[in-house]
Amino acid sequence: MTQPLRLATGTELLGAWQGSAYASQPCLIKRRDGQVLRVSQLIYAVAAALSESEDLHIVFPAEEGAESADLHELAARVASRSSRDVDASNVAFLLQTKLAPLGVLDWGQAPQQLPRPQAVLALRLRFKVVPERLHRRVTSTLTFLFWPPLVVTALLALAGGDIWLAVARGHSAFVATGAVLDHPALILAVTAMTVFAAMIHETGHAAGTRAGGATPGVMGAGIYLAWPVFYTDISDSYRLSRGGRLRADLGGVYFNVLTLLAAIAAYGATRWSPLLVFVAVTHLEVLTQFLPFVRLDGYWVVSDLVGVPNLFAYLGPVVARLTRAETPASRARLAEIRPWARRVISGWVAATTVVLGVELLIVGWLGPRLVTQAVEAMIGRARLLGLAVSAGRPVIAVVDLFDLVFLAVPAAGLLYMGALLTGRAVGAVRRWRRQHPARAVSLTGALLALAALQILTVVRGLLPSPPASPGYPGQPLALGRPPSMAVPP
Repeated sequence: MTQPLRLATGTELLGAWQGSAYASQPCLIKRRDGQVLRVSQLIYAVAAALSESEDLHIVFPAEEGAESADLHELAARVASRSSRDVDASNVAFLLQTKLAPLGVLDWGQAPQQLPRPQAVLALRLRFKVVPERLHRRVTSTLTFLFWPPLVVTALLALAGGDIWLAVARGHSAFVATGAVLDHPALILAVTAMTVFAAMIHETGHAAGTRAGGATPGVMGAGIYLAWPVFYTDISDSYRLSRGGRLRADLGGVYFNVLTLLAAIAAYGATRWSPLLVFVAVTHLEVLTQFLPFVRLDGYWVVSDLVGVPNLFAYLGPVVARLTRAETPASRARLAEIRPWARRVISGWVAATTVVLGVELLIVGWLGPRLVTQAVEAMIGRARLLGLAVSAGRPVIAVVDLFDLVFLAVPAAGLLYMGALLTGRAVGAVRRWRRQHPARAVSLTGALLALAALQILTVVRGLLPSPPASPGYPGQPLALGRPPSMAVPP
């Protein structure tokens, strides 16, 4: 049964994408589930004309050659908006093959679900942490912190605070680190402050988005690569200018600056040593955020400076061009963006390929050993947790529980990433088996060799170590200790 055609409830037309690097100016449509879609100007003109055609009774899907008078009127409105010569059959084709698959049309049926791309470096196992109403209220209140004179003052104050800590209290930081490591309660305090700072970081992204006039999504948590992380959906920031998107990108680091100022001021007033450790850890976290090779803040800064939303989508085409293995599809992908953007992205791809390639080799080589050691450490930590509980020492028990979780999550993440990469490689072998047999054979050999190496590493890790004795061949002895204290190889 055919029904009158309308845009789905909650669909929002955001207009032209400001500061994009595409050769043809794209437009943006936001779905009611928060996804922002990039479409051509003609597709956007069809959606805009449809949104303003409440007086028309468009029947969809239209039968071929039986376009109604209202559909002809809709085509005339699209033509006036886009300055393109389109007729009713063209509009019907665009509605059915372009807009309908995007899930932004409503003709009396259930809303279509647009599958999200499952990239290897995507955030997974996501769940909400902060209720939307509370998140909206807090972030709306904090937008004043992005007043430019206040931002400059905060940066200068942090520079002064860091100089004071380095000159006057530099030795105290090393002493504080040792003191924290010797006291489980202090470890728990620094861990709690670090987790809270991560939530403040995400609040900064959301507040920066609101300061530009966009609406951030929910704050949640998930697994990225092999680590638990907080996240905030700021897809709506694409409606902003390049400056507004950069404010949203850097809002998390800016709120880390404010957190550091509060910690330095608190240390100046109390001389509580764990605050020094927290300041050092937060500085390291801020520096890590600027890495542009994975989807951290630095990646999104590069993305918004260039004007391309997904840099990884161009990794394959750039590598294909550099290795002279271009295909029509890869050439078309690179032709979408302007020449200067292609040069910038090519530099990013070269650096990212080297960095991620080296890390992948390291993980492939050490991954099984790391997982085996993590399992052994988890067993030992679980025993310590049981002893702490039976001895009635809750603080130590909580620290042991945190350690157990922090050991388990990366190990599970490594196993998951290994399975995911293996599945992708097997899929590539199947695709290449007929068109690129030599490439498929090479990849198969590499997979088999890597699998054999990993199995051997795991078996060696699970085998019991030989007993320590001075006569064991090649066994180094610890200096100043009797033979019974020798360090095994």
